[in-house]
Parts: sequence; C-alpha cells; structure tokens
Amino acid sequence: MLLGSAALSEFALSSRSNLRVVHVAFALSAKLLGPPLAALCRRLNDWENYKTQHDYDLNLTLKYSLLETVNLFGMLWVLTFVQPFVSPTICDAKKLGLDCLDQAAHLLVTMLAVDFALSLWDLRDCVVDEVLPRWLRCLCGSRQSIQTDEDRVHLLQSAPRHNLSVRLCAELELDEYDGVMFDYAQVIITFGFVAWFAALQPLAVLLAWGIATLQIRIDAFRLCCLTQRATLPRS
Repeated sequence: MLLGSAALSEFALSSRSNLRVVHVAFALSAKLLGPPLAALCRRLNDWENYKTQHDYDLNLTLKYSLLETVNLFGMLWVLTFVQPFVSPTICDAKKLGLDCLDQAAHLLVTMLAVDFALSLWDLRDCVVDEVLPRWLRCLCGSRQSIQTDEDRVHLLQSAPRHNLSVRLCAELELDEYDGVMFDYAQVIITFGFVAWFAALQPLAVLLAWGIATLQIRIDAFRLCCLTQRATLPRS
C-alpha cells in the first residue's frame, strides 16, 4: 500500500497493529529523508552557480518545497484524492473496517504525532540549559549561576557584558545560522497538513498547534544560544 509493494500492503492490512507499525515506519523514513533532501538541494544550487543571492535563495526554496511536498504529502494525497476514485479496492481493508480515507486519517495523525515527539526531543536542550537552571535558582533562592552541559553556551551567557571580546569569541565558536528557510519550513509543513487534510481527522489541528508552539521556542533557543547571530542580507 505505502510503497507499492503487495507484500507490504498485505502485511499492513492484516491487523491494526501492523498498520500502525507501517505508518510509524513511513513517518520516520519521511523525517529522515528531510536532511538529505536539503543537502541535495544545496548541492544542486551550488552546481547551477546562480549570479545573485536572490536567485540562489529563490531556486533553493523552490527545490526544497517540491521535494519535501512529495516526500511528506505524497502518500496522503494518494490515499485521499487518488485511490478512492481510481481504485478504491486496492486499499480497502474490510476486515479492519477501514477504507482509504480512514487509513489516510491514521497516517496523518501518526505523522503529526511523530513530529510532536521530535519537537519535544529538540526542546530538551532548552529545558536543561535554560528552564531548569532558572527554576533551581528560584527554588534555592540563589543568584549564583548554575553550570550547564554546554560550556560554550554557559560562557556566552555568563561573560560580563562589558567584556565584548570574550562574548564575541564565545559566539564565534557556535555554529553558523543556516537561514530562515528551514525554520519556516517546519511551520509551513505543519500548516500544510492542516490545510489539506484536517477534514480527515480534527485531532490533527491540536497536534499541529502543539508542534507550532514548541517550534517557536526551539527556534528562539537555537537563535539565542546555539548559533551565531543571523547575518542580514545586503540591500
């Protein structure tokens, strides 16, 4: 069903637990393909050698959008808009009581749940390095700074403000900011799930809201503590 394999389709439709396993595997594989697709888009753009930064960014956005659209939304499109009208018996699972749209709804919730879990995992750095030390300081009533696991982040935050050289050296050791496109993509992809497929499962709206809320805090922590300051493009 998911990958055009008869054996995989038979395995997925044999029971609800097998269907969940296949959906989780598909969601994880789609997420794992994201970084390689982004790297491929950059390599293609570098090979094409655009004259201006505007053309470079425009074509990079176009390539990444097309590839990620097919990667993340392709199977949902097939289950929702193609198979119910072309060949509904292919994905029909009568013994499970699920038709194509029901399977698409299950896949939608699974993909958003995986995104939500990964967002929670990405939020751990913010909680450990920022929220937890502040909570401990309030609990203990101490104004002394608490050491964190990230030495560079601690150096950047604890350096005196008048000692700019120390702060600049600490910031230069951080990773470079890779631009706003990939940060925007995280939110736009989530809204894409809602705009196209929310009618299949209203729970998707709540999951998408949770993902967007977590992503705002993750991006803010990454910009403030884990990467260098963003460089503004020249006009």
